This record gives sequence, C-alpha cells and structure tokens, in this order.
Amino acid sequence: MQKKTIQKRKKKTNKMIRSTIVSALFFLVLVIQAKDKPNILYIMADDHSAATVGVYQSHLKGFVQTPNIDRLANEGAFLTNVVCNNSLCAPSRASILTGKYSHKSGVYTLREHLNTANMQTLPKVMQKGGYQTAVVGKWHISGDNLHGFDFYAVT
Repeated sequence: MQKKTIQKRKKKTNKMIRSTIVSALFFLVLVIQAKDKPNILYIMADDHSAATVGVYQSHLKGFVQTPNIDRLANEGAFLTNVVCNNSLCAPSRASILTGKYSHKSGVYTLREHLNTANMQTLPKVMQKGGYQTAVVGKWHISGDNLHGFDFYAVT
C-alpha cells in the first residue's frame, strides 16, 4: 500500500514538474516574441524638406531647432536616402497605405476617393503581425480608407 502511494506522489510530482516546465517555456516564448517585435512609430509630416529638420545638419542648421524630432532620429531610425513618389499629401499617403503607386491606387490629387475595405493595406498587415494600429492628425484621403486601424482621430 505504501509503495502505491509513493508511486502516485511521484507521478503527481512529475506531472507538476512537466506542467511547470511547459508553462515556463510558454512564458519564455512570449518574452522572446515581445523582444523580437519592436515598437514602430511612423511620423509623416507634411511639406518638410530635410533642410527643415535639425538632425540633417543642412544649410539651415543655424536656424532650425527640432530637438524632439532629432531625439527620435538619434534613438530610432535615421533615414538619409528616401524617395517620395508623389509630392501631394493625399496621393503620397495613399501610396504608403496601400503600397501602390498613384496610377494603381487611383489617388492622383487631393480629390479622389480611396476605398480600402477589400484591399491589403499596411495597417491590416501590421494587425496580422500582432500590432495595434492608429492614425492621428491630418489624413486628407477621401473615402472609406481607415480599415485596419484600431484607433483613428483624423481631420
């Protein structure tokens, strides 16, 4: 009788140990995934040239003071070779949102509508990757195009 009790206790102990190991591994995987997924903050400012942002040290460096943007650039990504495929805000935003040039997105000027309900967009892809998405501020794209954003407050 005592032998069976000892065997039952061993089985329970082994089961608890296995359960603890599985839980620890699961937690470890969550921690590793969290470390592998960086926070992403994309700021799109309208009508700025590189010369108007201090971190680029342009010919205007004596006049331009952008300490917060400079800090973001120094602590995050600092891009030095960027191309804008459309100089107008709405078509440029539509291209970033959809990954398509203006002739494919249909947004050429400030007047066209963009419907992204049945279209793959950057925020939808980010959501599938486990990110929360938001857009805040001047949007300037007409139409039903906020699909994929968890939060939005746009003008």
